[in-house]
Amino acid sequence: MLKVLFTLCIGTLSAVLLMPLHVCTPAYAEDPEPECWALVIAVSEYPSFISWRDERGGSTCRHQLEYPDDGAQQLAQQLGSCWGEDHVKSLLDSDATKVDIYYGIKWLADRADSDDTVLLYFSGRGKQPDEVGQVPCREYSQRAGSGYLCPFDSRPPESDYYKIPAISLASWFDGSPSRCGGDRACWFGSPPSRCDPGASEYHGVVSPVDAGGWYDNGRSHCHYEISAVDLARWLGMLNSEKVVIILDTGFAGSFGGELSQDGWVALMACQPQEESLQCPELGRRVFTHHILQSLSNFDVTDTNHDYELSAEEIFGYAEAEMSKGSLTCEAETVSGGGTQHPVISDCYSGELNLLMKVVLDTDAHFPPDTAVLTVDGEPYSEAELPASFTWAAGSVHTFGLSSQVDTEDGTRLVFASWGDGYGSVSRTLSRGGEYTADYKTEYQLTIESPYGDPSGEGWYDSGSLATISVAPTQGTMVRRVFTGWSGDLVGNEAAVSLVMDAPKAVTANWRSDYLRVYVLLAGVVVLVGTGVAAYILVRKRSS
Repeated sequence: MLKVLFTLCIGTLSAVLLMPLHVCTPAYAEDPEPECWALVIAVSEYPSFISWRDERGGSTCRHQLEYPDDGAQQLAQQLGSCWGEDHVKSLLDSDATKVDIYYGIKWLADRADSDDTVLLYFSGRGKQPDEVGQVPCREYSQRAGSGYLCPFDSRPPESDYYKIPAISLASWFDGSPSRCGGDRACWFGSPPSRCDPGASEYHGVVSPVDAGGWYDNGRSHCHYEISAVDLARWLGMLNSEKVVIILDTGFAGSFGGELSQDGWVALMACQPQEESLQCPELGRRVFTHHILQSLSNFDVTDTNHDYELSAEEIFGYAEAEMSKGSLTCEAETVSGGGTQHPVISDCYSGELNLLMKVVLDTDAHFPPDTAVLTVDGEPYSEAELPASFTWAAGSVHTFGLSSQVDTEDGTRLVFASWGDGYGSVSRTLSRGGEYTADYKTEYQLTIESPYGDPSGEGWYDSGSLATISVAPTQGTMVRRVFTGWSGDLVGNEAAVSLVMDAPKAVTANWRSDYLRVYVLLAGVVVLVGTGVAAYILVRKRSS
């Protein structure tokens, strides 16, 4: 018994060891296609610039802007139509506080992957950069020589009047001041999120308040602009390796140093000591106007004709247009000798493409209502061709064509290939270009013949030769003899070729030959006659 069990165990173990080993390869999900994300920010109305009052002069500061939010809304619409509305976030006027902007950039960081493209646009006031030695206690967030963006809740730029009522200041913070008033100081127990929402490791802030109860922002660590260092640090949250920053604000060029980061391209409206012009005739700021024009004039902006629109090409278009001197805005001419000169900081290797253009067409003419093409599942008819699409650069799209379309009796169009040689009616693309589908025309040849086993009937390419034939005779006793062709072919040859330049219908004509029947009948008659004669002869002899 033990011997039997031992033998059984050894056999089982051997069978297990000799079983083929299947190694499982883990299935990896395909990487998602690259996407584009945008944060569009614009501030036209600055309430503190209106309500703040110069106590010494008795006048009110009313330096407002007219058009930043108009241009920003148009930019958001253009990008949303190409990138998807859910991929574009807008912060306009009161929604564009310093904290809002920080969390807007965080919105980008939470969504954009490393292979995605991120665009940040800001239009509004800019504060002139501090000169060397003039940075008032802001070493933690700003270096001399780089400028500031003014969000909605920024203060008037004159340092002597950089004061905010302490009671208003307290309401802006997440926490309330523990003491404000006669001792001319306010202590805040919570982190200064309103001052620098992207900062960490900050302790309580001591904010001097003068005898009149005004907070002097110029002497505190809490400032309401966004410095170049702040902006670069916030953008550092992004995972994306492709970042485009467009600044249409005064002194924009002063951001160039801080925004010179690997993979970033910064388009700045003017040089560090220049203002950014706005134009009533255009209803936009000048630099933004040309940015929008560059997106609308894709073919002109696409200087290398690769059907891809890059940040570098957009800047080149705007710079060239501003140097022409063709715009006059409230007696200010924007020209090569004007006061506004765009600046670019390009730290991306190659060109950073934002949009791609795809044009789809065919070389054939279909019936007008025929659905010839599908793009991402949507049908397009002959009347809608050529079809042009502008999408996010690198996005993936699927096209499909009808392989065969009957246009009229005896005529059809058959897909041959795409213009670039691709042979399938369906294809997936992720790059811009012009794609034309080549179709060939085919004509039908029909042969009508009850005899002769005709061959050659079918469809032929336009202009090709069709060879048709029939057996010249058919039948044994009653013979069918081919006499010639009629219809779209005239001739007496049983095998012939014809050019298929239109649908063709030919008829094989026959005659019946009864000679063999006649001969057979004559033979029968002779044979019968001979037999009858022989029979009569025999009868006569026997009688």
